[in-house]
Amino acid sequence: MISADNPYMTQASKSLYMLNEDQMIQQRCRAREEYERHERTMKKLLDDVTAERDFLLDENETLSSENDALHSEVEALKALLKENKLTQD
Repeated sequence: MISADNPYMTQASKSLYMLNEDQMIQQRCRAREEYERHERTMKKLLDDVTAERDFLLDENETLSSENDALHSEVEALKALLKENKLTQD
C-alpha cells in the first residue's frame, strides 16, 4: 500500500475516510428524513381520503333516505289521485 510507508499519505487516507464516512452518515440521515417526510405525507393523504370516504358514505345514506321518503310521497300522491279519480288509469 502506498500510504503504509508515508505518514502523510496515511494521515491523508484516514482524513479522506473520515470525510467520506461523515458524508455517508449525512446521506443516510437525509434518506431517513426524506422517508419520514414521505410517510407523513402518505399518512395525511390516507387520512384525508378516509375522511372524504366517510363523509360521502354518510351523505349517500342521507340521500338514500331522502330518496326513499320522496318515493313514498310520490306513491301516496298517486294513490290519492286514484282515490279521487283524478288519474287517467
